[in-house]
Amino acid sequence: MESLFASLTAAVSGSPPVALGAAFVWGVLSILLSPATWRASR
Repeated sequence: MESLFASLTAAVSGSPPVALGAAFVWGVLSILLSPATWRASR
């Protein structure tokens, strides 16, 4: 999972279209993973 976020971070520092795509994927992943993280911590 960390390697995925590392590659997304590298993509955000690239060209603008790639950065927008990576930012979108990052946002979707953070939304999808936050409830799972919240449930696992309870």
